[in-house]
Formats: sequence, C-alpha cells, structure tokens
Amino acid sequence: MTVKIPYAKPPYKNDDLLSQLEERGLNIGDPDRAKKYLEFIGYYRLSAYFLPYQNSKDHFKDDVKFNDILTLYIFDRKLKLILMDAIERIEVAIRSAITNYMSLYTNDPHWFLTESHFDNYSPQKGKSFQHYDGFLSSIQNSLNKQNDAVPIVHYHNKYSSPDYPPGWVIMEFLTFGQISKIYSILQNKYKKRIAKKFNVSRRLLEAVLLSLTVIRNRCAHHQRVWNVNLSYPPTDRILKKIVPRYQGDPVSPCVGYFMIFFLIKKMNNNSQWNYRLCDQLLELDKSLFPTLGLDFNEIYTYLVE
Repeated sequence: MTVKIPYAKPPYKNDDLLSQLEERGLNIGDPDRAKKYLEFIGYYRLSAYFLPYQNSKDHFKDDVKFNDILTLYIFDRKLKLILMDAIERIEVAIRSAITNYMSLYTNDPHWFLTESHFDNYSPQKGKSFQHYDGFLSSIQNSLNKQNDAVPIVHYHNKYSSPDYPPGWVIMEFLTFGQISKIYSILQNKYKKRIAKKFNVSRRLLEAVLLSLTVIRNRCAHHQRVWNVNLSYPPTDRILKKIVPRYQGDPVSPCVGYFMIFFLIKKMNNNSQWNYRLCDQLLELDKSLFPTLGLDFNEIYTYLVE
C-alpha cells in the first residue's frame, strides 16, 4: 500500500520555471517570448507536451527547443478544432435522429416520459445514468441549470403539463454524453431503426457514440488529444466494419479519427473532412508518428484510399 504524504510543492514564478527547464536541457531561445506563452497557456498545460521530447522524466533529449514544445501544442489545438467540427455534426445528427424518430413513431412529443420505451438498463461504460430513473433525474438536473432559457421559460409560462417540455426542446439542453446514454437505454427495436438512418447497426452506433463522447469532452475542455488512447475502444468485430484492413491497436487515437470519418461519410458521402484531417496531421513532427501507432502513409490509406 502506498504511503501518502502531504503536498508540499510551492508555486514557481515563470522566470524560475524557465530556469528549471533550462537545467533539464531545454533550449529556451527567446526567454521573453517563452515567458509570454507560460503566462497565457500555463506551465502545467504545456508540460503534457514535454513528454515526447524527453529521454526520461525531467530530462530533455538533445537539441530540443521550447519552440518544439509550442509547435506541438499548437498542432494539438488545431487538431481539436478539426475533430470538433466533425463531432458537432455527428452530435446534431444523432440528437435529431433520436427525437424525430421517437416523436413520430410514438406520436408523442413526450415519448421520453414513457418508461416502456426503454430497457431500463445500459451496459454502456462510463459515468452518468444507466437506468431510466437516473435518466429522468439527469434530464431534470440539466433543465434546472437552464431554467432561465427562453424555450423552457416559454413552455412553463404557457403550458400546465407535463412538467417537461417536448422531446425536441429537451434534447437541445442535454450533453453529448447524455444523448449517447439515452440511445444506449432505448429498446433495441428503436435503436435499430435510429441506427438505420445512418446505415449502420445499433451496436456499431452505440460503440462509436461512447468513444466519441470522450473525444468530444477532451476537445471541449481543451485537453490533449493528439496522442491519447481511446478510453472505450470498439470491439474487433465493430472495428473491422469501420476500417476492414486495419491491423493496428484498437486503442490508438487514430481509431477515433476513423470512427469519426466513418459516420461523417454515412451522413455526407462527399465530405472532404478526411483531407482536412490529413493536411493537419502532416504538420506533426514526423518523429512523433510512432506515438500514434501508425505512420502518416498508413493513416492516409485508411482515411482516403
């Protein structure tokens, strides 16, 4: 059992942090410029980008410059923007697909208040609700945080019941994670018909939504994504449907890119998103591609050819 100790590390001024980095072998270059980036990005956030340039903890490889660290940080920031552009489209599409199908099929704007539409348990991993009662509680919590939003105020000012606005209003106030969980606890007959709108199986759509939720949250909260493994990789069977020739590690961050483009193509077969992604990946230091588990030519093959 690990013996815990009190946290005793003091905060350091940026000048001291730069001196420490120099002692560890990093070529700072222009100290004033480096200090500015530490001021507006933060040492802790940048420190995640030190690791690929270190031989061991706190020891940089020869000839590594502060600008190398900054370039990798900027690459990751641009990558997040490209990933979020696609995930946003997927998120909007799945919201629309669920609420349109369920509202019309059940002929009930408040379909989500009927427990029999749900299996009442989600095998899906991750936090948030897994049961129907937790689902309703999650919806209520989201509405409480948005109780001054115009559509919600309008509904409660005009209508006496039910207590909740219709599904197409509700869905706009839920997170991608909540939307993913709603899909996971719907009865299979509904999941199949919703997945059919994307021309995929329910199992594939459920698996992709689970993985993309984590990627989306990392992007939205400005966390590192470029070399972060998938938290919930797809099964081998599902992965083969997404990229049939892929032989790499299912937790590779590249698998997330493949899943995103797989769904984007189902929505728009003429999408050029894959080319934009490849153009961005070309900005990555070539020595760092092994961190992704693939070289650029392999990634290009799976995304384009």
